[in-house]
Formats: sequence, C-alpha cells, structure tokens
Amino acid sequence: MSFTAMQTPPPPAPEPYVNSAAVRAYLGGVSAHTLNIWLANGLPCRRVPTQARGGRLMFKLSEVDAWLRDYQSNRTANPPGDNGDIEGVDVA
Repeated sequence: MSFTAMQTPPPPAPEPYVNSAAVRAYLGGVSAHTLNIWLANGLPCRRVPTQARGGRLMFKLSEVDAWLRDYQSNRTANPPGDNGDIEGVDVA
C-alpha cells in the first residue's frame, strides 16, 4: 500500500498596497480633491517615506472598501450638514 503526503496549500499572499492613482481609478475615477476630503475624514492609508517631501500614500483596497461602506452608511443615517460632511460629494 502506498501513502502520499497531503500537501497543504500555501498561505494566501498578503494583499498588496496600491498608490492613490490606482485607488482613484478603482473608485471610478474620483478626483484628487475628493480623495483628499476622504483622507481628512479618516480614509485609511499608509505614508511610505520617499526622497520627495511628505512621502507617498499607499492603500489596501479592502480597507478602502470597508471605509467607504461605513462612510456611506453614516451619510445615509446623518444627512449632509448634520455631521460636517460637505454637500455634493459623491461617495461612489
């Protein structure tokens, strides 16, 4: 009788970080201004040091999706003006 070793699948690769241009494209081409408003409202990102002043912002798309779901539900529960949101900013 022959036995074969069970191979365990490799662990999933960690989610990559993407830059702000990729996030804007992923979200349907939102403007840099809109992205900056969302950053001021808590959109999660990591600042990666670079030679340039200020560094580069990097994002995980799963964190962006989760934040947008929460942001949209808060805007639905509290109409613009009730919680300091800027009217006319489309979150999708």
